[in-house]
Amino acid sequence: GFTVWRALSGIFASNAEGDVSFQIGVGVAPSRVFTATELPELLRDPTVDPFAKELLSYFQRCIDSRQPDINLGFLSM
Repeated sequence: GFTVWRALSGIFASNAEGDVSFQIGVGVAPSRVFTATELPELLRDPTVDPFAKELLSYFQRCIDSRQPDINLGFLSM
């Protein structure tokens, strides 16, 4: 279950390029698939849009400071 989903999410995120859209809710824990797997992949990827990467960095800072009530959506155009 969880391991397979995490592996597939990592593959999906590692293949992202350019504009990346995402929706982040509230109460996000560091152990969630997006936070633990997709976020690091997207932040490492040099082809991800700089604006999306800045929002992802903000999300990472919120998680690091234990402020998980983000409720942020970004639809890339």
